[in-house]
Amino acid sequence: MAISVHPSGTKFVSATAPDGTTATVDVDAADSLATTPVPDDFGDKIAFYDLDGKPGAEIVVPVGMFGSNSLFQVYRWENGQLRLMAAPGETMNIKFGTGIWVFPGERILARAMCRKDKALALGSTEMPSPKSGRVIDFAFKPGSGAGEAGEWVVDGRRTVNPSEITDMSVGQQHFKCEDVRIKSLDSSTAPSTTSTASTTSCDRSKDMTSTVQRAIAALPTMNDWAWRTTATQIPEPCATLGFATTTVEMATNSSPVGIMLFHDGEYVGPAATCYPPVESVKNDGDDTVVVTYRYPNEGDSNADMTGRATLTHTWQDGKVVKTGDIPARLTQLAGCTP
Repeated sequence: MAISVHPSGTKFVSATAPDGTTATVDVDAADSLATTPVPDDFGDKIAFYDLDGKPGAEIVVPVGMFGSNSLFQVYRWENGQLRLMAAPGETMNIKFGTGIWVFPGERILARAMCRKDKALALGSTEMPSPKSGRVIDFAFKPGSGAGEAGEWVVDGRRTVNPSEITDMSVGQQHFKCEDVRIKSLDSSTAPSTTSTASTTSCDRSKDMTSTVQRAIAALPTMNDWAWRTTATQIPEPCATLGFATTTVEMATNSSPVGIMLFHDGEYVGPAATCYPPVESVKNDGDDTVVVTYRYPNEGDSNADMTGRATLTHTWQDGKVVKTGDIPARLTQLAGCTP
């Protein structure tokens, strides 16, 4: 049975089967939990990930922000219903209830990471200078009654290189997963299944100011510095890959620079999860952003850095692909790989 999912500006998600069976979930109630509710165009932000390692995708719906925390709800199609999935492990905060997935936005980068043919893993590392990566593996046990669809059971714990968590070449900031929206939500294949989230035309008149401000609010912070709430660059709303930049208050030549990437006017994540000083950021065509970082070589002062490293970010196959050589000294000074 093929499922088609239709996000709507009225803030509900409905799943409709070919036999006419329809299930609808209203997410307005979740907005009351958020200090920054999800905007009316939230349908463009919905993602379809295989989180439980079983046939069919789960629907990941952004709910909004609570302070620096990002809030999501996740739905699973089961027995003709959209069923809310409980949050696993540390993404569950009793303050919000078991059905809200909470990801912190300060000092810790936490990501739900999909594993092929297995349930997800939760990874976390310190920010902006990762030192170690911690991963908790989960197995998913489907529910048998009404309410939330099953539970997550810890299946192991391990330590990994933090780059496994900070790598943003797949998914988005809080989900390291490939979007499978073109597939059926159940075990059948349906190549013709589509979503209005993937076919919505771009609005070239869209004011990107609030979108960029939400992206800035999602950037992790550390050491008591705070990002400026206004960006020094605003992306074109219909660029295949655009960017915005911000820095900290009272910035100097060596201050961190946050680079946020956007696809068709929607935030897809930061260019890096640590923030070395930046020499330049520019577009190279419609689908490529080129970033040149600067860093001090031996004997340099922060005011006169001679080290340079250029990375190219290109939108390919629905994700950002990063290329370029990163000097070991830049990684050492930044505390992670940009």
